[in-house]
Amino acid sequence: MSFNIINLKVVCKRTKTLHKMKIKTLFETYTQLVTNKTNSETIFATSGMVNDYEKLDFGFFPLGSGILTDKSKIENATIEDDGTMVLGNDFGTITYVETKCSKDNREDSSKTITNLRNIGLDIKTTFFTNFYLGLRNDKLHKGTTNTKRIKPIEQDYKDLCFHFFLAQLELINPKTVVCLGADVGQTLSEFSPIFLNFSPKKNKISTLFADTSKQDFIIHTNDSTFDQRKFILIPHPSYAHINWNKYDIKNKIESVLKN
Repeated sequence: MSFNIINLKVVCKRTKTLHKMKIKTLFETYTQLVTNKTNSETIFATSGMVNDYEKLDFGFFPLGSGILTDKSKIENATIEDDGTMVLGNDFGTITYVETKCSKDNREDSSKTITNLRNIGLDIKTTFFTNFYLGLRNDKLHKGTTNTKRIKPIEQDYKDLCFHFFLAQLELINPKTVVCLGADVGQTLSEFSPIFLNFSPKKNKISTLFADTSKQDFIIHTNDSTFDQRKFILIPHPSYAHINWNKYDIKNKIESVLKN
């Protein structure tokens, strides 16, 4: 793999000079490490994706700024160190953006965002992003939806997204990473054995909340790749009325986020 993680970290640390970082800086890094990467267009296309980004005034990164406050516009958005990163799977399809995000250029109708606002997150210090970059090309691959892929994703696309995820960790520098759903848990477990407990092949997410004497839905990292952080895996909030209705999941999430 030609994507060099050591060089990536050098770039990120050189870029990050302020306690409060401009999101515009993250987009500049995105252009350098993703869009300008050799064969990036092909890498996206062979996984049924298009490299679309920096389009919305309000929404998850990289389509939006990842800042969901009244200062969400990309030109003005900033984020401080030691806050929270919310890590989704991907933004969805081209059609989703065209039909659900066209009003005022905002992702306002998202159930995911609505339910995340109700678990005790400090929105002002939270960055909302996705592991997988770009949009699902449902125009080319008929039958593709926000929850169903027709074109399977390839390893080179996964690797590209993982390395940019590490860049986001370097630049945003969150203390806590809230991971949304089984797909994110599975992806992280594929890239590091640290996250093996997050794999749905090993544990259904809801069962991680079953034992009140444990917090198996939390993994603490402290290494050269992920640094010292707290990763929390939660059932996906888009179906919170179903996914959070047992084991007191919602209250447990709120309690952990306060600490």
